[in-house]
Amino acid sequence: MVSKQSESVFLSKLERKYFDALANHSTIRDAANALGISPQTLYNWLYNLKKRYKKKRGWINAVLNQKRRNPELIGKVLSEKKPMKGIEEIEEDEEF
Repeated sequence: MVSKQSESVFLSKLERKYFDALANHSTIRDAANALGISPQTLYNWLYNLKKRYKKKRGWINAVLNQKRRNPELIGKVLSEKKPMKGIEEIEEDEEF
């Protein structure tokens, strides 16, 4: 689940407002009426959002596919997490 803090980094105020309205209403028309905008405006925003998502998802997939060429190097560059310990290391840590 994404925290509110990380949402504010990636989403503009308008985007958060539109997503909140869509989450709280059962139809796009109801959400648009609650926002005080035309339903067509919200439909257009969703269409453009889908295009942006598709473009960025394609870029991410292209970068991730480069891991096949050199999994260790690219994995280190892309990873924000520490690598997991192997079973042997865990057993050694548990022994006193």
